[in-house]
Amino acid sequence: MRRRRRRNRHERAPLRVARRTVRKGPPTGRRCIERDPMTDPMPDIVERRQLIEVFGAGHLLTVPPDRLPASLTHEPTRRFLTEAGFPDEEAHGFLWVDEHLTTGMRPFPEADFFDDVECPPECRDHLLLGEQEAAVVGAVGIDGTSGTVHLVSELDVTAPVVLNSSIAHLAYFLYIFARYQPVYSADNYPENAPEEYWGRLLVDVADFMRKKLMKADPVAFEHPENIWDSCLEEVATGAWS
Repeated sequence: MRRRRRRNRHERAPLRVARRTVRKGPPTGRRCIERDPMTDPMPDIVERRQLIEVFGAGHLLTVPPDRLPASLTHEPTRRFLTEAGFPDEEAHGFLWVDEHLTTGMRPFPEADFFDDVECPPECRDHLLLGEQEAAVVGAVGIDGTSGTVHLVSELDVTAPVVLNSSIAHLAYFLYIFARYQPVYSADNYPENAPEEYWGRLLVDVADFMRKKLMKADPVAFEHPENIWDSCLEEVATGAWS
């Protein structure tokens, strides 16, 4: 996933169109990695070493323990933020991580998204992780007690939906999309790659990714308008690069 320019929150997120470049050699995106990620075993919950492998240590944001707010009582979330680190937007482009994350998490209602709409009462005590600008426009917050990651978006500004069951699961989802990018990105295929081959491969990769993600965090797919189904559909159609 790549970083995109920051848009006005009233501007709809554009569909990312895969770019195809002419390359020599057989039509395979696997040549840029040593192992085939379709068979490479993956953890269900990602650890720092996997995040470093994909995003690089310089793109992992950690929070000093004394900077974590007292309202964040969910111990696994506290441990993840201080020890593993969350990937910044330069690494994945999926959401704009709040600039105050590493110096003290802000209350969720302080997100720019809520300048013009009211923060739903049930998540006013959440902590701000960042602002979503990929699949939809919205704000992403963490329930300090349960660790659940919620999204309030333009699809329904009155109620939060579960994005992931924890920040570790969200990081794992971003890791999966980045880890498989060499396979589904059109940049790794010649312009004249057979459509039958290309289309079948993309569908297979999207299905494989879906199984990995659903196994790790099925709650992320429970809402009928969850963004992960949309993201995987873009992978399957070649619109996500």
